[in-house]
Amino acid sequence: MRMVTLVARLWTGSVVVAALAPTAAARTEALRPRARPVPRVVVLRRPAVRVYEQVAEEFRSHLRAAVRLVSVGGDEVSRDALRRWLIRRPPDLLFVVGRSAYELLSELDPLPPTICTLVFEPGPSRCRLIATQTAPQASLQAFRTVRPKLRVIGMLTSPRSAEQLNGASDAAIQLGIDIVPIEAHTPAEAIRQLLRMRRQRLDGLWLATDLSIISPQVLQYAIGIQFRRRIPLMGATRRHVSQGALFAVDVSPDAIGRRAASVAHLLLRGRPRRRARRLAKLPDRVLEATRPRLSVNHDTAQRLGIDLEAVRELAGEVLE
Repeated sequence: MRMVTLVARLWTGSVVVAALAPTAAARTEALRPRARPVPRVVVLRRPAVRVYEQVAEEFRSHLRAAVRLVSVGGDEVSRDALRRWLIRRPPDLLFVVGRSAYELLSELDPLPPTICTLVFEPGPSRCRLIATQTAPQASLQAFRTVRPKLRVIGMLTSPRSAEQLNGASDAAIQLGIDIVPIEAHTPAEAIRQLLRMRRQRLDGLWLATDLSIISPQVLQYAIGIQFRRRIPLMGATRRHVSQGALFAVDVSPDAIGRRAASVAHLLLRGRPRRRARRLAKLPDRVLEATRPRLSVNHDTAQRLGIDLEAVRELAGEVLE
């Protein structure tokens, strides 16, 4: 039996040495495996954006970790404070939702393992992206279904959404459809560019997934064009459909959150060295979150004289 030697020095200066046997509780504690610390995960997102909140909550509900939701404010003082906090107490994993939160990454050094989503057309990647861009074929097929003789689609885009424009143009060639770019850098410029398109023949209007130029005013102006010219409007998100656009092809926020949680589980499993190796092997763009969903506005279809039955088989959701 192992013995533990206890040495106690008395006030008199003498030393007493006693041999004590470890207790049963001490032996049990020594044999018990040490519990690994719970991983710390921080979710950054702009507050009060419903889609961002849905993604964050779904992510947290599917992840076995200590998840903290942190809001990214608009003022520079709060953003600086957040940067300092992340550098001082780096989490085991950072999940970034939306462009505003993504822009913080450029000033974080060192950067903890990071995954991000809903960052349309990111710059040089400092995170593993949960891609949410949908294949353009689904959108083009929806256009062709509601307007079989459709030939020209105007696409509102910006330099950030150049990749989406190129993909749509390449896919449209195969269907005999021309994509006319309507380029803008700001919401105000987007409205001016749409005004210039009044005399150009358009069979449809498409809003690229670029929230930097699609303000509420731009959306309402595009919806007005849709009804005045009686052409279908493809919104960027389901929310645009609920506000009057004919249809939109996007990805469910719940599916994005679940996909992000599965990637997070992979990156948080095991020891830090193994986590680093997994992160290095993960591609910059993780596979798309899920299959795209097509939403259609029932009232808009009726106002445009479109037979809703023609798109019911394509639509995953019909908004009344």
